[in-house]
Amino acid sequence: MLLNMLFDDEDEGSVSALFQALAHPEESCLPKTADGEYDSAFPNVGLVVWQAGFVLGEWLLRAQPLGPWGKPLRVLELGCGIGQLGIVLALAGADVTLTDLAHITPLTQENADINSSRCAVKPTVTPYMWGTPVADIQAARQQQQQQQQQQEGQTPGDPQQQQQQQQQQQPWDVIVAADVLYEPQYYDKLLSSLLQLCPAQPAAAAAAAADQAEQPASSSSSSSSSASPPIYMCYRFRKYDERGFEARAEAAGFAVTAVPVEELHADYQCGGYRVIRLEQRRQQQQQQQQQGQAEAAS
Repeated sequence: MLLNMLFDDEDEGSVSALFQALAHPEESCLPKTADGEYDSAFPNVGLVVWQAGFVLGEWLLRAQPLGPWGKPLRVLELGCGIGQLGIVLALAGADVTLTDLAHITPLTQENADINSSRCAVKPTVTPYMWGTPVADIQAARQQQQQQQQQQEGQTPGDPQQQQQQQQQQQPWDVIVAADVLYEPQYYDKLLSSLLQLCPAQPAAAAAAAADQAEQPASSSSSSSSSASPPIYMCYRFRKYDERGFEARAEAAGFAVTAVPVEELHADYQCGGYRVIRLEQRRQQQQQQQQQGQAEAAS
């Protein structure tokens, strides 16, 4: 994988001002930068490579918690930065949409373009600010793919184009985010986006999904179409109330499960990195119930 990037400085508790200056020297003397309604004391960290992207990407590819990546799985990355996590998944065969603030995504797009020839599905890059309507992501994705289809000479009504449009209307298979927990004042906005992307199932819908899951595999289509996608996140403890985010997520209805540190790559088991899975609590309970029934039947 080829990337235009700067590496982080392996700090032990704070985001480095040095790499802020290197990434965007003309703004490095400003205490914060506004991006729409977003004011950050760290406006340029998205232009730097942070190791949590490698930690999460390596674990996802090795553990395959959703099965093989070449289905392709539909992946949405929030706070993608230069794009190393999402591009790794795209190279593995996933259909990836990369999102970050508008002043970050030009570099993301450049990196996606560099690697797109080796991806089964070209990654989509679009600006997105946490807390705003997530429908904007799908709209931007659809617009970009329509432009690409026009460039490739496809006409409206083309069967391949119709199939792609149907795929765009499906929910994401998984949401990923790496090293996005460093400004606690925006954790609620991040959760707002996650709740839009992963709404809780009403009891009736959950029961219907459970009934469908009990049918023989040959007569049952994938139940993921009605289920909320899981969320995988990785962060490094940097004293930015990261556990506070987990508590807020649980209060918002998510079940938070940590990947055992011994399952991470050996190089990162002692670095203070944590990989977590978030999913709607009702959905997790349903899955546990189905697993118990399957074990009892066997």
